[in-house]
Amino acid sequence: MRRRETSSATGAKSANRETFRRWLEQFAGQQVDVVVEGCTGWRFIVEECRAAGVMPHLADPAEASIRIHGVTRRAKTDKVDAKGLRELGEHHRAPESWIPPAQVLEIRTALRLYHDSMTGRAAWLHRIHATLFHQGALQQTQTRSWPPQSVARLRTAVVGG
Repeated sequence: MRRRETSSATGAKSANRETFRRWLEQFAGQQVDVVVEGCTGWRFIVEECRAAGVMPHLADPAEASIRIHGVTRRAKTDKVDAKGLRELGEHHRAPESWIPPAQVLEIRTALRLYHDSMTGRAAWLHRIHATLFHQGALQQTQTRSWPPQSVARLRTAVVGG
């Protein structure tokens, strides 16, 4: 790895796929390794690196921090971390994490979306139940189902008949 090839994308104005893809174009046809800290945004960085023919290495953030800064805690800055990750990569000391195949990543994303949707659904149901209870449309003991008389009272209250 050459120093210039492993430096951070300092010319980037914003962190998104298009900007990163343009930054990667400078390495076309070269053998380049990139060490990426496994935190928010790592997935699209790895995907774009692979698409550009760049070899990504996913570093465990906690272990990388210890190897960069030592055990003592210092202020975390992107510039210091980028330099540290570059140096770990140059010396082949980056604490690598497994990069799952695309199918595993897609399944994880679908499961997270499902979990978030169900959590949101439960929150909305609790809000609706609380509102209906305060409006007198539900009795305190009615928690799981809405009897026909409650639905009728709700229609009367909201729609007007």
